[in-house]
Amino acid sequence: MKSFLSLLFFILICQIDLISQCIENPPGSFKWVDVNGGPCGNSLPTSVPFLRITPDARSGSMGEAGVALGPGNSSMHFNTATLAKAESDAGFGLSFSPSPLYFDSNRFTSGSQATNYFGYLSGYKHLGSRHTIGASIRYFHASNIPDYGKLNDLEFALGYAFEINDRLSLGFNGKYITTHPDGTSSTGSTLEKGQAAAMDLSVFYQLPFEHSNLNFGLALSNLGTKLKYDDGTKDYLPANFALGASWEKVFNQNHKLTLTTDINKLMVPTPQHEFDDSNPQNGVPDWREQPVFSSIINSWSDAEGGLTKEYKEFAISVGAEYLYKSKYALRAGYYRNSLERFPDHYMTMGLGAKLGQVNIDASYSLSIAKKSFVNFPNGLGLTLGINLNK
Repeated sequence: MKSFLSLLFFILICQIDLISQCIENPPGSFKWVDVNGGPCGNSLPTSVPFLRITPDARSGSMGEAGVALGPGNSSMHFNTATLAKAESDAGFGLSFSPSPLYFDSNRFTSGSQATNYFGYLSGYKHLGSRHTIGASIRYFHASNIPDYGKLNDLEFALGYAFEINDRLSLGFNGKYITTHPDGTSSTGSTLEKGQAAAMDLSVFYQLPFEHSNLNFGLALSNLGTKLKYDDGTKDYLPANFALGASWEKVFNQNHKLTLTTDINKLMVPTPQHEFDDSNPQNGVPDWREQPVFSSIINSWSDAEGGLTKEYKEFAISVGAEYLYKSKYALRAGYYRNSLERFPDHYMTMGLGAKLGQVNIDASYSLSIAKKSFVNFPNGLGLTLGINLNK
């Protein structure tokens, strides 16, 4: 337990730094600089960032940590391997957020600027003692977005989890992603539809002790093709690396405490201040034209400024949950990333209740960022879960 708390403290200390902001200058040039015109080492634009919106109100109230939390109705978002450990024979979950944070390669868009909502429907079913299947649908809608008009994004996913033994399980998702902008940009150009295919790979490991469990999770998400638009242009999906740990302590039949932490890193190219362009006719720099596999490998060492910039591409989540009589939950958490262009820095909180086979969870995020291009929207999330036993 002491070592786990030490890990949480160390990660938080490593994330405390001065945040500077970065901009694309001039717009459309693929050149990202800080506000003083110098190199910006870790601004990470991708397509369809709605894939990174946390759908589950439980995790949403625990700093958005979830890769090692164990099974839940939204496990396919964080770690499909945990579904193999679900106690119920089947389960369904519906999550909704009326104004989630959404960002693209040029700006944040919040509920104060556009009409946004996000929905996530998921379910799972055990097939025998070691096999579990799952499915999910993710939907994001926004209107009145500058340069976009309306936007409708969809993801369809099928998942499979396999329990190797009592401690270890593996997970796999296959998914189809599509984005449908509706309108024209401020420059008058027609917005194109895009689509891609991807997969998630995940591992979950439980280390049991007397009256407690130490859990570990690893997930590689959104590994797949580039998002291809109808006009032939392509862009990277938000491929993500997530590593997490959680500690569950049962004090007695009335009281249980869970502590958890996640580390996340986008595995996409870092924009370069000075870059090569072997094909200047298409106007796209070489760092934006890497093959997907190469871009994932290079993403761990491509930040201008070396390791001092590279580590700032990591995001940290920490969370805690107190459970009373296995029915009522009180949760809190903290999320921080050091991306210089989009610094997220907020507290989370939430409540949960179990009524028979039904779980109801609510989360709320409160911005404490001191520097940002726009005000971070305080976000509300709701999740309804139903667990079915044989």
